[in-house]
Amino acid sequence: MQLGEDSEFARRHGYYADGVTPGILSAPAGWEARLVQVPFASGVIGWFLEPNDAAVAKLMRGDPHDIEWVRAGLAAGVLSAAVIEARIPTVIECLPTEPAAAAARLRSIVSNA
Repeated sequence: MQLGEDSEFARRHGYYADGVTPGILSAPAGWEARLVQVPFASGVIGWFLEPNDAAVAKLMRGDPHDIEWVRAGLAAGVLSAAVIEARIPTVIECLPTEPAAAAARLRSIVSNA
């Protein structure tokens, strides 16, 4: 079943999901052990990134929508700036300059909160 943004599922239910393979994800070390299991009534079990790990990946990417997602998560108390800050240096699948850029984005979000 297609679950993406332009799928029949998204049109029918009003939300969508974008799957990510581990090979393209810039996530902090240990993310696999922190996956959140969500069982659905249909019997399907979804596995989702722990929110702070997702925030690290979004800060690594740096897209404006991702930055806003992190800002909103911090404001709502769903994310922890301290946890995110501690996990950023553990990302391995990235360019050498990306962790420092992600940390700077986090500092900017926190200082403008």
